[in-house]
Amino acid sequence: MNLRTVFIGVIAIVAVSANVALATDEVSDLLAQAEAAYDRWSGPFDFEAYESKLMLALGLWGQALPLIPETDVQTRAHVLGRLATGYREYRVYFDRATESGSDTRKSLAEISASYALARLRADPVFREIETADGLIAAIQASNDIEGVYDYGDFYGNWMNYDYVAALQGGVEQVAAAFERVIELDETFRNGEAHYALGALTAQAFFLLGRKFEEAVPHYERAIELNPYNLWAMISYAEDYAARAWNIPLRKEILELALERAQSPECPPGDPLYQNDMVARIQELLDALQ
Repeated sequence: MNLRTVFIGVIAIVAVSANVALATDEVSDLLAQAEAAYDRWSGPFDFEAYESKLMLALGLWGQALPLIPETDVQTRAHVLGRLATGYREYRVYFDRATESGSDTRKSLAEISASYALARLRADPVFREIETADGLIAAIQASNDIEGVYDYGDFYGNWMNYDYVAALQGGVEQVAAAFERVIELDETFRNGEAHYALGALTAQAFFLLGRKFEEAVPHYERAIELNPYNLWAMISYAEDYAARAWNIPLRKEILELALERAQSPECPPGDPLYQNDMVARIQELLDALQ
């Protein structure tokens, strides 16, 4: 699917619908259609077919967003969060091999991060603190654990394409987000913030003023909280063990990750994620041969 065509289509839909005064129940219907298209948990999962369903959901959420009053903070936050997550998922699972290459992935990462921050800013209290004391202070005070985590995750991905942002305080913002999640509930999403903070530390310890080895306890806590956190194991192997030139540890972690990914006890959780992981881990192991 041509991403430029999709974006133009979404923009056209929004431009038309912005001029139409839809009743609340009609907005609700748009959101219900989006959720139905996005749903990949209720029946058999078809990876190839899901791409068009995901893009349909993004178009419907984009159509609904300008019609939701700013006073409806909860609904706006939900839709902004869905848009942030949906564009992130498209980039990760469906855009790795497109002809447009890194430019498209960069655009998707920027869109995703922008929606994630917009979700946090949907809260007037967040905006007030940010205006008075800055973004990090607002993040540290926020109780929107899902929004804070997603901002750290999606803005962290964006920094892979914008190193200037990383050097100008972006890394500290991302670290503050993951630390706030751990402070609120370290078990959120089975310890994902520990994994994310471990990966950030391994990749950018010098910008955070920390030691490279400080990544290890976060990886190990993440895997302790969720033994099937395959992303954490991959990052532990590639971002830490490989950079430490510890090849035996790298291979050990990847072999354990593959074993757990293929185990019938591995909770499916998300079929889109599950579909992708075995092939990715096997590819990394093959490269070590």
